[in-house]
Amino acid sequence: MHNDFSALTSSSQPLLESIRLWFSSDLGRHVLKAELAMLEQLLPGLFGYHLAQFSVQDSVLHDASPIQNKITMNLDMTKAGLVSNPTQLPFANDSIDVALSDHRLDFGESLQKILREVARVTLAMGRIVIVGFNPMSLWGGWRTVVRCAGGKGTAPSNSALVRPGRLTDWLTLLNFKIERV
Repeated sequence: MHNDFSALTSSSQPLLESIRLWFSSDLGRHVLKAELAMLEQLLPGLFGYHLAQFSVQDSVLHDASPIQNKITMNLDMTKAGLVSNPTQLPFANDSIDVALSDHRLDFGESLQKILREVARVTLAMGRIVIVGFNPMSLWGGWRTVVRCAGGKGTAPSNSALVRPGRLTDWLTLLNFKIERV
């Protein structure tokens, strides 16, 4: 696609493999099951013509949505329908009704640029659903312990973990109204 895209995927390949390996573990499958249960309650109430899932792992999370046109995007060729650099999405401005960001902010680089790009392609009355690990949870505590011990750890301990307050601030600056956290 772009020269910088190939550099992005080659430099982040070990991280992507680590994340996917974790999501295929017993604990990762349990977390994914809990996330799917949450999305199965939320997505049926969101309407529109186009839904895009931006993800770091291979599972399709949008099956519960009534939206007919759905696409799954990833950083490399897996089960994703489309591959793209997360800071240069191949969509027109204001073209997506529901953007589902699945751990993209947890494991991305340039988090504000990623969020700004998702906001660019989302309709003014559209919705962004962000799934991620909460740094104020046990995951965040474990990550802090691992990092204080001098390690980077593996997924999900090596994630960025954006605080809900910071994410709320970023979304507010992009003119989004926060419905729930």
